[in-house]
Amino acid sequence: MNDSNTYSKSAVIQNISWLLFDKLILILSNLIIIFVVANYYGAEKYGIFQYATNIVLMLEVIVQLIDGRIVKKKYTNLNQNDVVFNVSFGKLILSIIALIFGIILLFLFKNSEKTFKIILFVLLFDSIIKSFRFGMENRFDYLLLSKRTVIACDLGLAVGTILQIIVVGLNLNITYIAYIQVLSSLIGLIILFLQYCFNFQIDWKKLKVDIFFIKEIIIESIPLAIAAAAATIYTKCDSVMLGSLLSTKEVGIYSISSKLISMLQLFLVPIQTTLFVKLLEWYKQGANVYKRNYVKVTTTITWFAIMGTICSFVILPFIMRFLKQEYFLAIKPYKILSIGTIFAYNAILRSSHLTLTGNGKILLYVQIITLVINVILNYFFIRLWGMNGAAIATTISQGISLFVSNIFFDDTKFIFKCQYEAFAIFKTKN
Repeated sequence: MNDSNTYSKSAVIQNISWLLFDKLILILSNLIIIFVVANYYGAEKYGIFQYATNIVLMLEVIVQLIDGRIVKKKYTNLNQNDVVFNVSFGKLILSIIALIFGIILLFLFKNSEKTFKIILFVLLFDSIIKSFRFGMENRFDYLLLSKRTVIACDLGLAVGTILQIIVVGLNLNITYIAYIQVLSSLIGLIILFLQYCFNFQIDWKKLKVDIFFIKEIIIESIPLAIAAAAATIYTKCDSVMLGSLLSTKEVGIYSISSKLISMLQLFLVPIQTTLFVKLLEWYKQGANVYKRNYVKVTTTITWFAIMGTICSFVILPFIMRFLKQEYFLAIKPYKILSIGTIFAYNAILRSSHLTLTGNGKILLYVQIITLVINVILNYFFIRLWGMNGAAIATTISQGISLFVSNIFFDDTKFIFKCQYEAFAIFKTKN
């Protein structure tokens, strides 16, 4: 297996294509879940599941203390099998810590429904299973072999989706949906592991836990990890605060808009993951090459997002026809959140740029400030406008975090200029 970190344009396109295929399968799965599972259980019960899901996602921020981009930088100089083994072990330990915090939360939620507690506990174990996959997925992504990851995840997802339909057909409790999610993750892990062993020669006897290396990765990851954690919290706390300030029914309805938004965002991760290796190449070729490509990519992606958002407004009414009437209230939050999605695409290269330039701490400062702003806005806006208020709070926070904040740091003024130029598609050339 060639571990070279120089990639052709065709390899990049092929990798993005596989990642997009993965996201399309995820979209299909989400649509089935929305039309079958959410419709069957209704907003209140489905809201309980989503409430637990978002709490788990917020607990998983601990696992982000090992950042994938930092790990990829280690592959050049170190044995890649050792790197994968140790970062996987590190992720496992962090996910167990998240589980412990989750168990503490279960004791704090004394008055919560039994169904909610079961789902939360089961999904925490699902998080542990997913942590095992990190190292293998990261190496495949680095080598632009995401095909291997996609095959594993999508087979597990397909089995899980079919089983969820069966659960609905048998009129089983919604807790079974959580059990199926664990089974789906386990199937994906087994397939990924078999492919990993097939693609790479591994001497298992030589693999040892290197605590110092794991500690080094965590220390380097801290700025990016805290920034990512803050971003996760401020994008998920709207649902959690809806459940706390209003009810799980609102969470269920709001989750429909969030799932539809995730479909709009399906290109974010594939593009971001794949283009990181190209940014490395452009960065080494000099400032002019780097800036030219940075602006070109950002402009293309920004306008792709704008056009995609406009098209989604046309398609949305057709999709909503297949849902219960109580879910129609998700339309307005979706339209509001879609504005934040445009900001996300516009800033798609920002975190990678700051990683390359060693300015990850800027993300840390920005995301912490944004998190505080988001919580405050959610608290007041939810009380004033309910679900729409949560969407407004999240969108304002995204605009501040991903665009406006770049004005205030010397090292991010380059990013702000590139992102601003990306919106101005009809620029006058000097």
